[in-house]
Amino acid sequence: MTRRKRPQPAFMLAELLGALALTGLIAGLVVKLLLDVLALESAATEHANRMAVMDAAVRQMRRDAVAAADCARDGDALVLTLAGAEGPQRVRWTVAPDVFRRVREDGEDREWRATRLRFAWRIEHGPRGDVFTIDFIETPPPRGSALPNRTYSAAFLLPHATVALAPRTEGTP
Repeated sequence: MTRRKRPQPAFMLAELLGALALTGLIAGLVVKLLLDVLALESAATEHANRMAVMDAAVRQMRRDAVAAADCARDGDALVLTLAGAEGPQRVRWTVAPDVFRRVREDGEDREWRATRLRFAWRIEHGPRGDVFTIDFIETPPPRGSALPNRTYSAAFLLPHATVALAPRTEGTP
């Protein structure tokens, strides 16, 4: 009859330490994956918020551009005269790098802004009217500074301006 050998404590300790190291490695990878998923979800939510801001601003500008009977430049703003059932209404649009603002002469004030979103505009003259283009510039997050900016543009056909509009560069109204 053979006698059963008793396992050596050193081998058991080595196996235990190996299992603990493997468990720690797997747990670390799972935590890293979970943190990446949460960061991605947060970035997707921020991007969706920026898209919602852009969509609301474009919808309002489209309504004003369709109703515009006249446009003119007043300092650093674009002033549209809207034709409506109540009579002409003047709307002043100002674009700064961090805010896009609409102010009606009756006092209604709306503005659009979002984190990591800049605005720029330009006007190009054409034979059928002036084309007002608003650029929405999405900047990368601080950790992704090597990434390029994403630019989304929307263009609107306006009637010829009563006062000549000079083309503008990025960030200047």
